[in-house]
Amino acid sequence: MPQHTGIFSKVITVDHRCEVDERLTAVVTEAMAHALRTSTHGIVVTRHDQRTFSVRLSPDISPGTTVERDLWRSNVGCRPNI
Repeated sequence: MPQHTGIFSKVITVDHRCEVDERLTAVVTEAMAHALRTSTHGIVVTRHDQRTFSVRLSPDISPGTTVERDLWRSNVGCRPNI
């Protein structure tokens, strides 16, 4: 049986604010399933801009931990308008 390497990365783009929670929850749930199989990675959820998010596993994050990063707000200094 091949060893699972823990590599998981997905990018989603939303058109409306109402899509964010549902789409992110689905992808984070998928990432959690992968993370449970590795037991060596945590999850990083990153907002890149107003409509784009990524979810990935990271060996730099403790297993069982999910970290949120907001690159867009830190760059523009304002609240999202979606």
